[in-house]
Amino acid sequence: MKWHYLDPDLVNKNVFGFRDKIFACKVAKWHCKSDVRGFTLKGWRTFAECCEFDPRSGKELKESTWFIFAAIGE
Repeated sequence: MKWHYLDPDLVNKNVFGFRDKIFACKVAKWHCKSDVRGFTLKGWRTFAECCEFDPRSGKELKESTWFIFAAIGE
């Protein structure tokens, strides 16, 4: 999986359940055939979202695609 780092100041900390701030946030396109909702990454809080726009570039996708978001914070 190829990760793309996002500006943590632009990410809503509440999405990940953090109270104070996010230190790092990254996103990757889901290519696996297994269930995306079961993905975990040690030391990171993760969630999956089916997007119509690529969160890495902001461009509209031809079809909805699953992405994994991961963050470290407090």
